[in-house]
Amino acid sequence: MTIREWCFPRTARRQPGARAVSIVLRAFHLAAVGFLLGGHAYGAGSEALFPWLLIAVATGIGLIVTEIFAWGLYWFGMAKGISVLAKLALLLAIPFAWDARVPILAAVVIGAGVTSHMPARLRNHCFLRGRAAAPASLLRRDPAPEPGVPPGSPSPGRRRATSSGAPHCP
Repeated sequence: MTIREWCFPRTARRQPGARAVSIVLRAFHLAAVGFLLGGHAYGAGSEALFPWLLIAVATGIGLIVTEIFAWGLYWFGMAKGISVLAKLALLLAIPFAWDARVPILAAVVIGAGVTSHMPARLRNHCFLRGRAAAPASLLRRDPAPEPGVPPGSPSPGRRRATSSGAPHCP
């Protein structure tokens, strides 16, 4: 497998137990972020919050890795990847806006709640391609024609790979 094939897979990579790992990581991540938000809101000391920060960072990295493993680098162009990057940008602003850390953390938690419960067609929307990646056709470069479009003809909303052959988001 080449680096390009790993970064831009033709099909989704699914591993046995991946969903279970994701659920466990997400549960610990939610608990850690909850303790961080509550701790900052109620003035807990840094010594009490630091272990929760480490757990939140470690589980967050784990969740990102599981997504990138499944979707490849396409994930960064999808709504769910972009939302994670936006939350990271807000979190990285906290050291520079320390007095606003509680509202920033609350905004991150609220944003995460909204984006994680959006319909899959919105979460999986690919801004590079202008459409959602359907779970049934994950990462196919040439998805089945849209209804009413003859096979082999490009649909009005479908963009092909660039002339250089660079892959696009699903």
